[in-house]
Amino acid sequence: MDKIGKLMGCVNGPSDESKCKGQTLPLSDSGIQAFVGQIISIATSFITIAAGYMNLTDNYLLALNAGRCAIANGFYNVWYLMAAVMYLANQFNLAGQI
Repeated sequence: MDKIGKLMGCVNGPSDESKCKGQTLPLSDSGIQAFVGQIISIATSFITIAAGYMNLTDNYLLALNAGRCAIANGFYNVWYLMAAVMYLANQFNLAGQI
């Protein structure tokens, strides 16, 4: 199993916390994608759960669903910007500053 797969096992509920201690995502395209994917997953789950507990009108529910869709589909491409910053920092030997 690759490092990303092991880390996702830690994020999604570790069976043995000692295996997850000190683990970090690699500063690479796949690491950035995994990081952004987890943020999106948490945000959309929060919106879904919050909408279920609130007594909202149909229009508010439609607005929440539109927001959830925008986060899930639009925010995912933020990893490209994060990767560009990483490559720019590497170009000028500033990777330690990130």
